[in-house]
Formats: sequence, C-alpha cells, structure tokens
Amino acid sequence: MSEETPRPTLIADARTSRAVTLCMQFIVSWMCVGGAVAAWHARDGGAMAAPLMWLMWGGVSVETTTRAAGTVLMLVAVAIAMRPNKPALYMAGLWFFVAAVLKFNKGGDFARLTPLADAARYVAPLAMTMLLVRGEVARERLDGQAKAFEWMLRIGAAATFIGHGAEAFKLNPEFVPLIVNTGERIGMAISENAAHQAMRVIGAIDILVAGMLLAFRWRTIAAYMAVWGFATALSRMTAYGFSWTHETLIRLPNGGLPLVLLVWWQMSRGAAKPAQPESAVAEADAADAGGDAVREDLA
Repeated sequence: MSEETPRPTLIADARTSRAVTLCMQFIVSWMCVGGAVAAWHARDGGAMAAPLMWLMWGGVSVETTTRAAGTVLMLVAVAIAMRPNKPALYMAGLWFFVAAVLKFNKGGDFARLTPLADAARYVAPLAMTMLLVRGEVARERLDGQAKAFEWMLRIGAAATFIGHGAEAFKLNPEFVPLIVNTGERIGMAISENAAHQAMRVIGAIDILVAGMLLAFRWRTIAAYMAVWGFATALSRMTAYGFSWTHETLIRLPNGGLPLVLLVWWQMSRGAAKPAQPESAVAEADAADAGGDAVREDLA
C-alpha cells in the first residue's frame, strides 16, 4: 500500500504554512464582512459601495447599489471563509484597491494618502492567492514564490503604517476624536492640543517602524506593528461604540499582516534544524570507533 504524497505548500514547513493560511483566511474574510456591513449602512453609498457605483450606469438608485455592493462583499467573505479560491480573493483585492483609488481621486491632502494607508486591505487578499498551491510545483519555485509572498506582506504593512503615520503627523482631524473619545471612556481627559502632540509622536514612530520592517526581519518590530495595528483598528469601537464594529473589521489587515509575519518568522525558527556537516559526522564516527577500541583493550 503506497503512502499518499503530501500536497505541496508555499512555505516549506507544512505546519507553518497551515498556520499562516488560517491567519490570512480569518483576516481577509472578516475584512470583507466589515466592508459589506459598511456598504449596507452607508446612506450615500460610502467608500465600500463606491467601486460598484463607479461601474453602474444611470438609472440605478444609490440604495440599490449599496445593497448590491454589500451583498457581493458578503458572498466573497463567505467564499473565502468556507473554501478560499483565487477568483474571490482577486475580487476582494480589486474591490478594496478601487475603493482606495476612488477616494484618492476626491482630492485633498489626506485623501491623497489613501492608496498608502489602505494598502494592507488590498494587498492581503492578493497575497493570499499565492498560498493556494495547486498541482505539482518544484520546491525551488515555491521557495521563490514564498519570498515574494513575504515581501508583499512586508510592503503592504509598511505602506499602511507610512500612510497612517503621515496622516497622524499632518494632524488628520479624523484621528483626534479617536484619542479624545477613547480617553474619556477610560476616565482620562485629553485635550485637543495633547492629542495633536501625541499624533506627531505616533506618526513619527509609525514611519520609523515601517522602515525597519522593510530593512530587517525582526520579530520584535512585527510584534509591535501587530499590536499597534489592532489597537488603532479597535479605536473605532472605543471612540464611537459597538456600532462601529464594521470599521474595526475593515482595518484588521493593519495588524493582521504584521501578525502573519510574526507567526511565520517565529514558527520557522524551530521548523528545520540545520543539518550536521559531513566532516563533523565523520569526526563523531571516528571518535566513537576510537572509544570502542579503547574499551576492547581494557577488556
């Protein structure tokens, strides 16, 4: 009875590849759920319905378009959660990319930063397509694709932190309530001036750690970015309440991409131990043989 050949995985260690895939599946599917709810809640269409409104011709009401947009994104979310496939992932990536571009076209200092600030949202599903390996693929080719996958995650996470860092440093007024309202919920009175000072520091740190993520494979940096990315996503709920849960879900990739890198780098450390050099093996065998000879002489 022949043994079943294991399915090829993008990352050489199957256990690590499975963990990375599950993390990406959770992040991308729930991001799409958040986008669907955001489209359903938006009276004027909103950013999540904008891609479909852009494709629609006249005669279709905004309400109909937003409902259709939310339904499409929810179906994509279910497809990715149940059985990830490339068409659904490509649709999700394209959807969030077009939403970022349309917001960019509106103009304004902060809107111009949207393609950077939202990079993690459209990079996450596009990068996940690389995890879906089908058929027999040479290990050397998969190793090359794994490096490309890693760089997509690093660039997507870094771009988001640079975009948000620039927005914070330039004192985006949308960020002020996130700090002030969250402070009020935990019993801290934070003035607008203090919030501005904090935003300057936060912006500088965001840009710094983004550069470090691109330059080094440091788990500490990935861990910091994961915690801070999730914290800023959660700030939508701490500032405005549970009715903004969908806005938190949309921003899951902000901390999710660094988390995937952290999981990958951490698990890869113990996944494969370096093979012992042949010279060292020969020396060990010689030492064992010499020990046996000495024992025979003594006997």
